[in-house]
Amino acid sequence: MRSFVLGMLALSASPALAEDVDGAYDPPFCPLDDPFLSPTEYVQSLSLDLRGIVPTMEEYAQVEAAGEVPDELIDAWLDSPEFADRVVRMHRDLLWNNVSTQNLFATNSTLNTFGTPPTYLRRNAAAPYRGGVVDCGSFPATLNNGRFVTQPHPDQVTFPGATQEGYVDVNPYWAPTTTIRVCGYDAQTRAVSSTGTHCDGPDGSRDIECGCGPNLEWCGTNGSNSPNAAILAGFGEDVERRIRDVVLEDRPYLDVLTGHDAYVNGPIVNFYRNQAKIPGPVRLSELPVDVDSLPDIPYTDTSWHRITVPEAHSGVLTSPAFLLRFMTQRARANRFYNAFLCQPFQPPDAGIPLGTSGQATADLTQRDGCKYCHSLLEPAAAHWGRWTPSGAGHLDPLDFPSFDDECAWCANTGNSCDATCKRFYVVDPQSTEQEQFTGWLNAYQFLTPEQAEGIDRGPSELVEQTVADGRLPECVAHTAATKLVGRGLALDDPDYIDELASELVASGWNYKGMVKAIVTSDEYRRIR
Repeated sequence: MRSFVLGMLALSASPALAEDVDGAYDPPFCPLDDPFLSPTEYVQSLSLDLRGIVPTMEEYAQVEAAGEVPDELIDAWLDSPEFADRVVRMHRDLLWNNVSTQNLFATNSTLNTFGTPPTYLRRNAAAPYRGGVVDCGSFPATLNNGRFVTQPHPDQVTFPGATQEGYVDVNPYWAPTTTIRVCGYDAQTRAVSSTGTHCDGPDGSRDIECGCGPNLEWCGTNGSNSPNAAILAGFGEDVERRIRDVVLEDRPYLDVLTGHDAYVNGPIVNFYRNQAKIPGPVRLSELPVDVDSLPDIPYTDTSWHRITVPEAHSGVLTSPAFLLRFMTQRARANRFYNAFLCQPFQPPDAGIPLGTSGQATADLTQRDGCKYCHSLLEPAAAHWGRWTPSGAGHLDPLDFPSFDDECAWCANTGNSCDATCKRFYVVDPQSTEQEQFTGWLNAYQFLTPEQAEGIDRGPSELVEQTVADGRLPECVAHTAATKLVGRGLALDDPDYIDELASELVASGWNYKGMVKAIVTSDEYRRIR
């Protein structure tokens, strides 16, 4: 009550409510703020948005002396590495390029440890050689006529008949100046076994004469400091270096999506050369790069080298990180629609019309309840048709024709098809509808001839199509404006976005120019 009385007394004493000489009263009012940021407020917002840091005292003084934010100061910040880092950070939210949870090495090519000091072994791969899932013992291995001299396992009750061969000293590729103990079978270095098995290939872990190769280069380890972690971190960094360089070098923004520059370091090069052919939970075979074109660097080289990737690549959309993060052609197209077209696949508010045909078809573009999304998604996904699912390999048309006579022959005659046919071609149709695609690459199923052309043209054609129809530039402008100005304006003022998109295309996809147009606009200067 006391606060109410004091408030009323204050109001009665307010000049705005005081009686004037004519006996009239002025209505209460709130003073209007300046609709634009002050120069110091403006420069602070700019610095935080463009660099992620507050301005220096010298920069504040520069603005105060000029009475405004100098145009050259904005240009300098847009040209700074800090701005490139801000663009990279924004694209992390679009591309989700952290693939650290993946595993490139199968159990049979992963080295584990036992004992102190640790001894490395492929625990499951060599189990048939030792007669059980046992270690190799903590004694030096010896050879007799090229064969390991084995000893009975000390616990014959639990592991009857199991043997141990001992360990040898090895300098591993990931730490060549150190020496570690490795079980004898796992440390073998021969390239081809006596039965003709290529030890660096998919069957090596099943041959008693095959090991992890010279310096263990055909195997990996797990853990935070392992080769597996280093390679995957490198794939993520590759994406960010591509984006950062497009910004720093003032290249057209489209290079992010269609460019042919990539980055490799020692772990990535070693993986491509020595480990990509080994089966794993995810695979990068058939290789997406020409190994002979890679720099001659060891695993331990952590510096970055820019390379040019083959013409079939399409910027970050075919980078290992993108392909491993989104494992299927549909997932890749879906992420592109979400991140770069601002068109998420979602049902209308009234729900998806189910239709009345009731026909069960394997063609999702025709199935009731599915075709609402898949009539768009399937043709878009076709552009990743030569990029292997559950991995990041590329199927070159010279080696993998659209239709393979041998795959069709084995499928139609009941003969056993080889691994290539089983993995990449339709050889076991699950319905009569699919039989027409027997012998064709999996990606061709249920596509029209026009849609199937996207398979060989790749994601870059999808980018070109969405530039032509305006969806891509509008989404790029929308994403940047939403980040800098706010979601309400970006969604409520389509004319503003259209103008930004048109200027972006007219400038030759000058991303910095678009950002400058945003942060110097009246819309931006009113947001704080």
